[in-house]
Amino acid sequence: MKVGVLFPGSLSDDGFMESAYLGYQRAEKTYAGKASLSKVEQVATADFEAALVRFASASDLVIALGGQTDAAVRLVAARFPAVKFVEIGGPADGKPLAVAEGVVTAEHFRRELGDVLAGREEGRQSPEQITLFNSVGVGLQDLATARLLIDEAVRRGLGTRVDLAV
Repeated sequence: MKVGVLFPGSLSDDGFMESAYLGYQRAEKTYAGKASLSKVEQVATADFEAALVRFASASDLVIALGGQTDAAVRLVAARFPAVKFVEIGGPADGKPLAVAEGVVTAEHFRRELGDVLAGREEGRQSPEQITLFNSVGVGLQDLATARLLIDEAVRRGLGTRVDLAV
C-alpha cells in the first residue's frame, strides 16, 4: 500500500503537526515492508491541490492534516475516485465530508458522544445504526483517549480486531 501524507505546517511546531508526525514515524516502523509512506511538509495553501494530486497519482491512500486542506481535499478526491482520502483535523466549514456530499444529513446526528458516555442519552438502538465520532483537538489527547477506549473495550471483550496491513 502506498500512502501520501500532506503536512501543511512544520513537523517541529510543538503542536498538532509534530504530534501527527510522531504518528507518521510510528506507522513507518509498524508497517515497514507492508506500506510505503511519503510526506511533504510546510506546503503553502496555494500548493495544496498540486501536492494532493501528486500523492493521488501514485498512492492508494492520501492523508491531509488540518481543516485548512479541506477545500483542496474535496476537489482532488472527486478527481481520483479510486484513491482513499482522509482529512485529519476537521473540515474548515465544520461539516464532515459525508454531510457536505449529501451521504448523511443533520438528522443522522442525534446525540453527543459525551451524553451517551455519561448515560444521559441512549447509544445505538440496533446493529444497523452506526456511531460517528469527529475527533478534533490536540493529536496527543486524541491518541490518549483512543488508547483508553481500546483498553476498556479489550477488558470488556468488545469490538472487532482489524488487520490494517491489507
